[in-house]
Amino acid sequence: MPPPPMVPPPLVRVNTPPPETIQTVVRTTPPPMAPPMPVISQAPPAPPPPPPPRQTQARSLSGSMQSIFTNDDYPPSAMDNGEQGNVSVTVTVGPTGRVTGCNATGSASSTLKEATCRIARARARFSPAQDASGNPISSSYGPQTVTWRLAE
Repeated sequence: MPPPPMVPPPLVRVNTPPPETIQTVVRTTPPPMAPPMPVISQAPPAPPPPPPPRQTQARSLSGSMQSIFTNDDYPPSAMDNGEQGNVSVTVTVGPTGRVTGCNATGSASSTLKEATCRIARARARFSPAQDASGNPISSSYGPQTVTWRLAE
């Protein structure tokens, strides 16, 4: 007897899910944006300078420079030579109120100018100038005119 014919087994279909597809997503980063270019126009005006610090001027306690001179102050050599004239004097007043410097000009002789500064340094007293905080500072006072006249 011959062997039975070979019959393949029936085809069985199985529902199998399709294979997963893997997608590769490539993200591209856009190049950075350049900052916007500023619009160049006229430069803004510079701010105004700050005001200078407030300072007061030295004040004479006695009124005028002439008041600190007496007839006895006339230099003997100037008297002997008949010297007279006007001296324009500007003094530097230190923070203590005392005269620290003197500049004398005018039509009078050098003897009378020197006497004017010597007496101003020795006798003149001032209320010193003050800065914005009220601290005493150096300043100048003058010009003031001192008249030297011989008695007739």
